[in-house]
Order: sequence, then structure tokens, then C-alpha cells
Amino acid sequence: MGGLGNGRFCLTTTPLMSDWLFLSLLLLAVLSLPAAVACAVFFYRRGTAYVGWFGYNLLLLISAVLVYLLGLSVGIDLACVRYPSGNLCGLFGFLVSGPLASSLAIVLGSRLMTVADREPYNLSPMADGEQFSLGSLRAVQWYFSQNVGNLLTVPLFLFLTALFGLSLWGTLVQLGLLIAAFGALYGGVGIVTRLALTGLWGLVAVGPPVIYFLLLTYPAVAWTDWSLPWLGRLRNILFVLLMGWLTAQVLHTLSVRLLGWIIDHHP
Repeated sequence: MGGLGNGRFCLTTTPLMSDWLFLSLLLLAVLSLPAAVACAVFFYRRGTAYVGWFGYNLLLLISAVLVYLLGLSVGIDLACVRYPSGNLCGLFGFLVSGPLASSLAIVLGSRLMTVADREPYNLSPMADGEQFSLGSLRAVQWYFSQNVGNLLTVPLFLFLTALFGLSLWGTLVQLGLLIAAFGALYGGVGIVTRLALTGLWGLVAVGPPVIYFLLLTYPAVAWTDWSLPWLGRLRNILFVLLMGWLTAQVLHTLSVRLLGWIIDHHP
């Protein structure tokens, strides 16, 4: 039994999955790794890589390891903390969510680092003065088109993507807890009305995902600001990333505390 608040309201926890579902996901994870490697080889042979063979494999390895650690953390959190599933719950992270996340990273990374029937994307100042705008999904391509610089930009992309995904997941979990709390305390009829009264929580809770999404596109925007020297652009990127991360952490803490207060004190 798990709870949130001062004890007047508790959310029950149920097993995350049955044995057959775990075994099915385990089989999928085992098969996904060779399939991902095959996709990486296929994309490299079919297209033109932004980097050489060594850099291509090194970046995929870095991506796979980093995303495996992320998948491992999320899997253990799901199976052992949020939805306890027994003494061996940690195996879900090591054997299922980690390998699945690595396979996905290999497939997406190999696809983004190769091109077929087109020239690599040119981000030089002479590229018709093109610049990225904040929030543009096209900015994602910038991380994978820096040649040797990919050794820095690809891990940065994975890190920012992980922060965005985790913050979005956290917000959805809080929303689910809030809906479940209102449903348990007041019945289903008043859920929409009660949620409308928590507008302040909503504004605070959506802050971290929005900030991390904007931070995900900001490096491309700042680096293509050709009016500044490269050192000035780098300084701006580091400063905005740091301040954005701090702001998101503060908003996340506030949203969690607000959620607990609302559940405890909402009439």
C-alpha cells in the first residue's frame, strides 16, 4: 500500500505485470538488440554517414550505453517503486527496459546519422543564412550533422531528450495521482470541476517539460546565430542550459509540494 498526503488518502499499488507479459517483453528485448544492429549496418551501407565508420560506431555505442542506463533507471523505478512486482523487480530494468531503450537508440541514431540520396545538411554561415527557431523540430538534425562535433552534440541531445522524457512522465504521473485522488474522495462527477480549481498546479507542473523541450532546440538556435563568435555562442548555450535546468528543478519541486497540499487540504 502506498500513499500520498497526510494519510487521509492512499493510492493502492498493484503488480506491474504478469509472468507471461514479463517473458514476452524479455523475448522482445533479446530480439531487439540483433535487429537494431542489423538496422545500423543497413543504414550505413545504404546511405552516407555524416561521420566515418569509426565515429559512426563510437557514437552508436555511446548512445546505446547512455540510453541503456536511462532505460534501466526507468524500469527499476516502475517495477520496484511505483508498481512493486516482487523481489526480482530489478530484473525488469536490466533485462527488459534497458535493452529495449538501447535498441531504440541504435535504430534512431543510425537513421539520423545517415542520409540516402541527398547531401548532408549544411549548417555553415553560407547556407543561405538559414537559422533555426526556438521549438523547431528541425533543430534536432543539427545535433547529428556536426561531423567530429557529433561526439559532443549527440550525447548532449540524448541527455536533453532524457530530461524532457522524464519530466513529461513525471507530470503525467502527478496528473494521474491527482485524478485518482479526486475520484476517490469526491466520486467521478466532480473530477473536472476539482481539476479546474487546481489551475495553479497545472501551470507549475507543465513548466519542466516545456522548459526541457525548448532547451532541446536552443543549442541549434544559439549556434546558428552567426552574429556572435563561437566562444560567445558556446557561453550562451551553457548559461541557458544551466539556468533552464535550475528553473525546471524548482518548478518540479513546487508542483510536487502543491500536489501533496491539494490532496491533503482540498475541501
